[in-house]
Amino acid sequence: MILSSSDNYSKIPEMYRPTLAQVNTPHSATVEFCPLPPLRDALCRQYRDFLPILSNNISCNWPYTLETCIERNDGTGHIMLTHDFAQHCLVSVNWTVRPDVFEAFPECRGLIKTDI
Repeated sequence: MILSSSDNYSKIPEMYRPTLAQVNTPHSATVEFCPLPPLRDALCRQYRDFLPILSNNISCNWPYTLETCIERNDGTGHIMLTHDFAQHCLVSVNWTVRPDVFEAFPECRGLIKTDI
C-alpha cells in the first residue's frame, strides 16, 4: 500500500498477497498476519478475534525440531528464523487447522486443509 508497484507486489509471497476481500473491504490490520487466504477473507467479511482461536489450532507442519526453526546471527546476536523454516512457512499446502476452527469460521470449511 505504501509503495505500490508491480515489482513490489511480485515480491510478496503468494500466500500473503492481498485477496479481493482485503483490497475491497476495510479491515483490522491484524488480519494481514493470518497465513491462510480463506481465513483472511472470512475475517474481512466479519471480523472475529482469530488469535485465540488459532493459537493452538493451526500448524505449518514443520517436520523437524523447534531448534531447527531459529538461528542466532553471529554478527548481531539477533535470533531469527532459519531460511529453510521461513521457506516452509511460505508454502500454503504446509498449513493445516484443527477441525475446531470451523466452529468459529464455518465459511472456511472445505477451503483449508485439516490435520485429521
